[in-house]
Amino acid sequence: DIAHAEFRCKGRFIDGFSKYDVLRYCGKPVYTDSFHIRVEIKLNEKIDKIYCEQIERWYYLKGAEKYSILVDFQRGFVRSIRRGRPRP
Repeated sequence: DIAHAEFRCKGRFIDGFSKYDVLRYCGKPVYTDSFHIRVEIKLNEKIDKIYCEQIERWYYLKGAEKYSILVDFQRGFVRSIRRGRPRP
């Protein structure tokens, strides 16, 4: 299940954008990180193939409250967008 929050940069929703376009419209993130997820491919209800795929996460701070926006990329495109808690 992939969560999505609304996130606009220069008036554009970035859902599905490439990393290049996110950089172009949103600017540099304040922080980046990466991790791996397990991907299972099922065939006839049985697991046929298992592999790991890298997820790259970019962090942005937005709004007067400076809440965090987490943008996850998979295969170079936005996979999910989440809104975090305001920074103290």
